[in-house]
Amino acid sequence: MEDSFKKKGTRSKLFIRRELSDMKFDERKRLMEHFIDMEKLFAQLRDAGSELSEEEKVNYLLLSMPKSYEGIITALETVEELKMDFVKNRLLGEEEKRNRGATKSLDSSIFLCYGCGRPGHKKSQCRSTQQARHRTGDWRLHGRRRSD
Repeated sequence: MEDSFKKKGTRSKLFIRRELSDMKFDERKRLMEHFIDMEKLFAQLRDAGSELSEEEKVNYLLLSMPKSYEGIITALETVEELKMDFVKNRLLGEEEKRNRGATKSLDSSIFLCYGCGRPGHKKSQCRSTQQARHRTGDWRLHGRRRSD
C-alpha cells in the first residue's frame, strides 16, 4: 500500500510540475491573478511533498512570462540572487507602466495643442506647426498664426 501511495505522490508531483512548466501569463488578465495561480500550484506541490526553492519558483515565474516581457526579464537576469518578492514587484511595475501608456493613448482627446489650439494632440505632434516650420524654415515658429 505504501508503494502505491508513493507512486500517486510522484505522479501528482510530476503533474503539478508539468502544469507549472506549461503555465503562461495571459496579458488580457491582471498579473496579480497570475501570481495567485502560481502560488496555488506551489502550495499543491508542497502539499504533495515537494518543496521548491526560491530560485526554482522565480524560474517558473519568469518562464511563464510572454515574449513582450523579454526586456524586463533580461534585466532581472543580471541580478545575482533573485527573490520572488523583488521579481513580482518589478513585473507589477512593468505592468503598471504598460497600463499607463495604454490609458494615455486612449485619452489623447484630453490634450489641447498649444501650437494650433485644436484638441487631440500635443504641440510636439502638431502637423500644422511642423508644416509651417518646413514651409518657412523658421524653427522658432510656434504654429499659431498671428492675426495682423
